[in-house]
Amino acid sequence: MFAAATLLASAASSLAAPPQLAYRPTPRDTTVDTYFGTRVPAPYQWMENLQDPRLAPWIAAQNDFTDGYLSKLPLRAAFYANLRKLSNYPKESTPVQRGPWLFYTRNTGLQNQGVVFVRRGPTGEPRMLLDPNALSHHGGIALAAWVPSPSGRYLAYALSVGGSDWETVHVMDVATGAVLPHAVHWVKFSGLSWTHDNRGFFYSRYPRPPEGKAIAIRLADQALYYHGITQPQAQDRLIYRRPDLPQWIVDGQISPNGRYLLFKSFSSP
Repeated sequence: MFAAATLLASAASSLAAPPQLAYRPTPRDTTVDTYFGTRVPAPYQWMENLQDPRLAPWIAAQNDFTDGYLSKLPLRAAFYANLRKLSNYPKESTPVQRGPWLFYTRNTGLQNQGVVFVRRGPTGEPRMLLDPNALSHHGGIALAAWVPSPSGRYLAYALSVGGSDWETVHVMDVATGAVLPHAVHWVKFSGLSWTHDNRGFFYSRYPRPPEGKAIAIRLADQALYYHGITQPQAQDRLIYRRPDLPQWIVDGQISPNGRYLLFKSFSSP
C-alpha cells in the first residue's frame, strides 16, 4: 500500500503544471476604431506604425524571451541534429528547357538556397549560373524567382532582401554570366513573362513608395509594365492597370505561341 501511494504521489508530481512564464508586457493604448457605427477597441494598433519608438524594444524583448526559453529545452539539440541529418542529401529541381539549354537548381544538401545551373541538353556539362548563397555574407538576400528567356539567351531573376516581399529583377547574359545594367525595382506579387523575341518581359509593380516607407505603406495601384532589357526602367511601357480597383493585383502572361498577352486581375488577399 505504501509503495502504491508513493508511486501515485510521484506520478502526480510529474504531471504538475509547469511554472508560469513571465511574459514581457505589451503596451496598450486607447485607440478605438468605428465600423458601421460600432466602436471597436484596438489597443495594439500602434504596432502597425513601424516607426513607433516602442516597437523595436518590444520586438527585441520578445525575441530575448523566446530564445531564452528555447535554449533550455533539453531535447532541442537532439531534434536539431536529427533534422539536419535527414535534410542532408543532394536535391535537384525539374529542368526547364529553353532552346537547347536546360536550367535547374541544385542543392548539395544543407545549402540555404538552391544554386541555378545550366547545361546544353541532357548530356552537356553543368555550369553554375547563379549562387544566391554567395550574394550576402549573412544570407539576407533570397532568390525569389528565376525565368529564362524563350531561347535561353538570358535569365531574369528576382532578389529580395531581409525577407521582404519587395523584389528587384536583374537580367543575366547566360553565355557570359554578365548582369545587364538595367534592374527593375518595386516589384511585388508579380510574374515574369518574356516576349518570344527575347527582348524583354512583362511584369507587375507598384508606384515607388516614399523614402523610408517601403515596409509600412499600404499597397495600391499595381500595374503591368513591359521592360525592354536594353533600356532603363524609367522607359518601361505601361500596359495595363485598374485605377477603379486600386487594391487589386494585375498580371500578364504571354500565350504559348507568343502572339497574345493574357490579362488577369483579382482581389489581393
